Amino acid sequence: MLVFTEAITHTGAKWTDEEVDRVALFQCYNTVGNKWHKWDPHPKHLKEMPFKRQTLFRPVHCQDNTPTLDAV
Repeated sequence: MLVFTEAITHTGAKWTDEEVDRVALFQCYNTVGNKWHKWDPHPKHLKEMPFKRQTLFRPVHCQDNTPTLDAV
């Protein structure tokens, strides 16, 4: 899914669709060079994650920060 947020505003518009529930979606996206939080999962839990999910918790720097399966 690709969402362009430039035109979205915060609103309290009434939801009128009675067949489909309204769903709130919050996405905290950052580039590889920054983070919003200082938190990292416990190393044991990180190892239990699939490789692609582990890459979400790689160090915050841009140079040479491309994960490979060889590095696991």
